[in-house]
Amino acid sequence: MSAARVPNIPAPSQYPEKYAAVYARVSTTDQADNGYSLPTQIDACQRLAHQEGYAVLDTHIFVDD
Repeated sequence: MSAARVPNIPAPSQYPEKYAAVYARVSTTDQADNGYSLPTQIDACQRLAHQEGYAVLDTHIFVDD
């Protein structure tokens, strides 16, 4: 039986030195309506993490809605 490969996890030789986790949360509909939606927050966090040299795995994106 072969093990299934988990998506969006780099091969061992490609592991970056730093990882980051993303936590996104919208408390009110007003926040979601004014540009702070969950996808907007996640995108901004991922861009910043990559800019700073961090990798963000799909398994490390946490959403509280």
